[in-house]
Amino acid sequence: MPPPISTGYVIESEYPFRFVTPNSKGRWLLPVLLPLLLMWGYFELALAYLLSRLITNVLNGHTVLIGITEETSKTFLRINPVFWVLVLGITASLLFLGLVFGWFLMQEIIWRLVGKECIEIGRDRIVWSHRIPLSSYTKTYSVEKLQKLKVWRPDFVSHMDLIRPTFVFYRGMGAGAIELVYETQTIQIGSLISSTDAEVLLKRLQKVEYWEPPPVEI
Repeated sequence: MPPPISTGYVIESEYPFRFVTPNSKGRWLLPVLLPLLLMWGYFELALAYLLSRLITNVLNGHTVLIGITEETSKTFLRINPVFWVLVLGITASLLFLGLVFGWFLMQEIIWRLVGKECIEIGRDRIVWSHRIPLSSYTKTYSVEKLQKLKVWRPDFVSHMDLIRPTFVFYRGMGAGAIELVYETQTIQIGSLISSTDAEVLLKRLQKVEYWEPPPVEI
């Protein structure tokens, strides 16, 4: 089996030891996410238009069919004002939920285009973060509670190092190539690096002078 392909991490600092990996994989989802973004935009515009008409009709006292601002010969149903306000509330709620979904969708698209993963190992903590412009999703682990560092080498799926990065989501973080035995948990960090990269980085980390590392298994 050929060695996993490096994702191109860059060591930004020796103290604290910090390396960054751009999100160069997983872009196969963009053809799905971009049309979804367009559909979301159309849906939100339609809801915004409907909400504006509902508000206008309520303020003007019109309680006939949605979209009709005055009674005509084709009006066949009058809507109770209370029900009309209920429809307005539901529409406003859908618009708000759509905006929240759109925010997370935009973050995911930006993450796949220009996102970066950063792991910083300081004297007393390990900080793992996914970064996009104007936003960062971070998890922090205390070195004091760290029992072991090891390279995660899954053998149940062929070429896992090549497959795993394509499934990494901005907030989902995903399983990584560096395994932490942390208190009673086993946690994987480093979603965008391969096991080969993890081995090189852990060997380099063992030479860092500012801390006494826990047992390292490579």
